[in-house]
Amino acid sequence: MKKILIALSVMLTSMLTMAQTVGVDVDRVYNRQLKIYGDAHWMRVNATVDGVNYGLLNRTTKYDTGLGLWNNLEGSVGKTLGAFTPFVAAGYDDGRNGGINKAFWYTRVGVGTGFAMGPGRLNLSVNTRVNFEQSDPKQSIVSVVYSVPVSDKVSVSLRVINSYQTIKEDYRGVGLTYRF
Repeated sequence: MKKILIALSVMLTSMLTMAQTVGVDVDRVYNRQLKIYGDAHWMRVNATVDGVNYGLLNRTTKYDTGLGLWNNLEGSVGKTLGAFTPFVAAGYDDGRNGGINKAFWYTRVGVGTGFAMGPGRLNLSVNTRVNFEQSDPKQSIVSVVYSVPVSDKVSVSLRVINSYQTIKEDYRGVGLTYRF
């Protein structure tokens, strides 16, 4: 586990110096497992170096019921191959997600694709968690994001994300991305 934390720290430091895009998203989230609503705040930093895509994200959710903050930090690496981008990610979850109430490490594998549509770009992805411990919550995610540029450097997006298995959440939100 220490190796993953070290890798994420190195990735964060490197990402901050070579960032090509930084995004902030705000979603209204419905937790189907607990039947509660909340707000999720995301920050993403992305870069592509020598054809390899690197990403770092932090998500914090606060539910309306006062259950406190739910947080995870994740780094990802992918490579665009034709129209598709397979990726792997590693992350740390504070343990509130999935109701296990203990922090845990996880990995994710997935694939994304995107194409021009109207004035913007439609991005689609699917992924699933691969857990280190059998007791850790399982999660598969389907994501649809439509982004429209409002200037050379800034785009806005609409997001629909649903997750399934142990962690059952529906996200609906907007985002703002700045390109360096």
